[in-house]
Amino acid sequence: MAEFRASAPNEQTIEPKHVQVLRGSNPADHVGDASLLDIVLDGQFKVEKLLRHDNHAVVYSATSFASPTISFEARAYVLEGIPQKLRQYRLRNMKRLSSRVVLETRWQGMAVIMYRTNAEGGEDPGDNNLTESLPLRGQPDLVIGGTKAQQKTDTRHRQLERRRSGRRKHRYLKAAETTSTTSDTEVEGDEEEFFNDLSSWAYTNWLDLRWQRPLTSRTIVETCLEKQDKFEGVDQLEAFMDTKHSELIYLCRQQEKLLAIVREWHDESLKVDKEQSRLPRALIEWQDMQLGRMVRARVRMRLIMGLHEILARAVVDYKITR
Repeated sequence: MAEFRASAPNEQTIEPKHVQVLRGSNPADHVGDASLLDIVLDGQFKVEKLLRHDNHAVVYSATSFASPTISFEARAYVLEGIPQKLRQYRLRNMKRLSSRVVLETRWQGMAVIMYRTNAEGGEDPGDNNLTESLPLRGQPDLVIGGTKAQQKTDTRHRQLERRRSGRRKHRYLKAAETTSTTSDTEVEGDEEEFFNDLSSWAYTNWLDLRWQRPLTSRTIVETCLEKQDKFEGVDQLEAFMDTKHSELIYLCRQQEKLLAIVREWHDESLKVDKEQSRLPRALIEWQDMQLGRMVRARVRMRLIMGLHEILARAVVDYKITR
C-alpha cells in the first residue's frame, strides 16, 4: 500500500487548479481533492512539486530515496466516473510511458504512475516494477507492459503493408506500360471526338478534310487534286478555293481549341507535381500519384504537344499552298 503524509483536506478550501483540470466539465471526473505534493509513494518515491497540467493528467516531479541522481515524474489520472472515450484516451496516454514506468499504484481514487524522465533506449525489465494492478470498472486489470508482443504485432503490420505496397506498385507499373503504348489514342469526355478527328487526318498524306465536306464540294476537291492545274472553268476554280478557304478556317479553329487543351493539361501537370512534392517519397500516396495521375498527365501532355506541332505545320502548309 502506498504511504503518504498529508492532512485531511479542508472542505471550505477552494479546489486546487489541477483538480479542476482533471474534473473538466463533468463533476463525476473528480475523485480526490488532495494534491500529491510531499506524498511518499510505496516508501520509495517522494513527490516534490507540481510541474504542469496535461489534457489527461497532472504531472509532478519526484525523487527516489534509493537513486537520488535519477529524475522521476509522477502522473495522476482520474479513470472513474468519466466518459468511456475519455477513459480510453487516458489509458492510452499511460501506456505510452510503459517502457519507463517503475511504479503503478492508486492514491485517493486516482491512478498514479511513476516513471523515469532521463532514461534512454528501450525498456529495462528490472525497472518495470508494477507493484499493483488497477482494476477499472469491472474490466480486466490495467497492465502496462507487454512491449515485446506489441513490437511483434507492429512488425507484422509493417511486413503486411510492405507486401501490399509491392503488389500495388507492380499493378501500377504494369498499367503504366500499357498506358504508354495505348494512351495516344485514349481520350475522355469532351476531348474524345476532337482527338479522334485530329489524329485521323494528322498522319494522312494530304491536308484537306474531304470526309467533312458535302458531296459536291468533296467531288470538286478530289477532281482538282487529281488535276491541280486543269480547272474546267472559273466556277470550278472558285469552288475549289472556297472549299480550301473553309478548311483553313476549320484548321485555325482546331488550333485554338488545341491550345486551350494544352493549357489545361499543363496546369493539371503542375497541380499534380505540386501535390506530390508535399509528400515524402516513402509514402504509398506518393507512389500512387507517381504511377497513376503523374503518368497519365505526362502521356496526355506528350500527345497534345505532338498534335499541336502537326497542326501548326498543317496551317502553315495550307497558307503556302493557297
